This record gives sequence, structure tokens and C-alpha cells, in this order.
Amino acid sequence: FGATESMLGVNLWPSNVERYVLSVGEGYFEFLPLSEVDQPAPLTVDLSQVREGQRYEIVVTNFAGLYRYRLGDVVRIVDTSGTTPVFEFDHRLGDVIDLAGEKTTQRHTREAIRNAAVELFGSASVINNYTLVLDTSVVPYRYRVYLELTDDSLAARCDKFPECFDHELQNVNMSYRTLARTQRRLDQPAVTVVKHGTFDQLEENHYRHKPGTSRNQVKVPHLLTNPEQIALLERQALKAPDKLARH
Repeated sequence: FGATESMLGVNLWPSNVERYVLSVGEGYFEFLPLSEVDQPAPLTVDLSQVREGQRYEIVVTNFAGLYRYRLGDVVRIVDTSGTTPVFEFDHRLGDVIDLAGEKTTQRHTREAIRNAAVELFGSASVINNYTLVLDTSVVPYRYRVYLELTDDSLAARCDKFPECFDHELQNVNMSYRTLARTQRRLDQPAVTVVKHGTFDQLEENHYRHKPGTSRNQVKVPHLLTNPEQIALLERQALKAPDKLARH
């Protein structure tokens, strides 16, 4: 797990590919508690002060002269390896969805999509890529998920994906369940399956909108707001299995 500015973590557990031990020695790392990230003079803690279960934005000072650089990556401390913190990526600052107070992060959506794929297909590996769009064209508002599968023929088996994803998202984000779905402030998510290769086109489009950025730094956001890119996804739609009875 890394950035252009520094290597941040190394995975030591092949069965849990999203868990990283902090790359101590690659730079000097500080951690901003979530309660501090919006403060005018935020206070950091060092690696000896982080607490398991808490979330932090990483601040890095590297050997090339970059000093106290805020990466915008928020991680969650999940364990220690010896005395070194072990973390999972949680979300990027600015990527938290908050339509009804639910505060859905990228970690929530990633886990819900993975769990829904395991439930419906027996494996999360059938999901090639995904992104979310906030659909405010309907009332109640809802999330729309664009899925690319490893095989387009699997789209015919996605009719229950909206319901399953909704169920799994409620399980991993209690605020989504209590504030959004139980109170019917958000509707069941919609799901659109796009043709295989669509996310390659989307990445190319995203790259063209990032002048001066190297290609290996460009990744398709998992929360998409660019109208041109959303239109590209719509043109590539194979099936939108969201025409279910509303709950």
C-alpha cells in the first residue's frame, strides 16, 4: 500500500490482502485522528499513540524532503505486528457518502459488494471493478452501483444483487441501516452491470482529466461525480437489474 510520496504498508497475510503493516523506516509517519482532520491546526499522534479500532489520516515526511504531507488516505488500525501498527484502508477524505447521516465509506461499500458477490456467486473474484454514483433524480434518494464482471454472461444472474448489496451494506454500516433504510430516507440501491472493459475506458477518460499526472497514479474513484464519466458508464450498460418492487 503506497503513494508516490512514500511506501506506507506491506501486506504479510496472503489470505487477507487488504491488511498492511506500517512500513516503518520508509519515512516518518504521523496520524491525524478523524476528530482533527477539519481543524485549522490539527494535532497529530505518532505510531506509538495510535489505538486499535480508531481511524486516522496519514501524514508523511519522506527522505526526499517532503515535510508533513497530508495524503488524504484514512486508515483504520486493526492490530499490531510486534509493536508496529497494522491497518486497513478505510476511505479517501471527501469520499464519505452522507445523504441521510449514514456516513458510508469506501470500506463499507467494498465489503458489502464483496459479501454480496460471495452470497450470489460463491466468490468475490467475479467483480472486476465497481463505482458508486449518488442518484438524486428519484425520491427517496439512492445509491447506484456500476459493476463490471469478469464475464458478461454473469449479468443475467444479477437480478438479486440490489437487494443483496443493500442487506450487506446494512450489516457493515449500522448508520446506513438505522438512519437511511429503516427510516426510509434512502431507497434500495440500484445496480447497473456494464460491459467487460468499461473500467479500462473509464480509467483512460479519468487520465485525460488529470494533466501532468503519471498513469500509475490514476485510479477510477469508487465514488463518481463526473457527468461525462457517468454517461460513459450508462452507454456501456449491459443490464440494470434494479426494476424491483420498491420496499
